[in-house]
Amino acid sequence: MSVYDRAHELARALKQSEVYREYLAAKGKMEQNEAALSMFRDFRRKQFELQKAQILGQKLSEEQIQQIESLSGLITQHSMLKEFLEMEYRLGQMIADVQKILAEGIDFDFNPFLDDGDQE
Repeated sequence: MSVYDRAHELARALKQSEVYREYLAAKGKMEQNEAALSMFRDFRRKQFELQKAQILGQKLSEEQIQQIESLSGLITQHSMLKEFLEMEYRLGQMIADVQKILAEGIDFDFNPFLDDGDQE
């Protein structure tokens, strides 16, 4: 069996996991609620703007920072969005764990040229 066949097998196993089913359920609920979906999309857009600014070394205005903080507060108080973000995090964590297992299994170092003090 090729590596790619095994990767597809792993993807099927992930799709059958409880975490993935819970993620899909939370996503489905959110997609059915137009107000929640709109709020979430706005939150993600602002998150992206913040990350982009940080990468480019730009500074956000005080107003932009306040908007993001305000929206973050609203998101955490909205049970449907909070549930979706928690499920998204859990799924992402599971995928990161699998990636770590694979990397360790083949002794792959993501940062081979960093000093030990630089690695987290």
